[in-house]
Amino acid sequence: LYLELMPLVNSRQIRLLDHELSINELANLERRNKGSAKHVITHPPNGHDDAANVVAGVGTICSRRHKVVGAF
Repeated sequence: LYLELMPLVNSRQIRLLDHELSINELANLERRNKGSAKHVITHPPNGHDDAANVVAGVGTICSRRHKVVGAF
């Protein structure tokens, strides 16, 4: 979800709300190598990413041009 969200935010296709918790969680995300060219984006140790997950999920779903049936 985070990899899909980044280009949407950078190209200003979506705007993030001024919600301190969400912005902090998104800003604190880390990209780690999991070996054999695999990357994982997650929160730092003892961190949280629940709000960031919601923002990324809703942002990517809302940006898609096809209708999502039964998503809500």
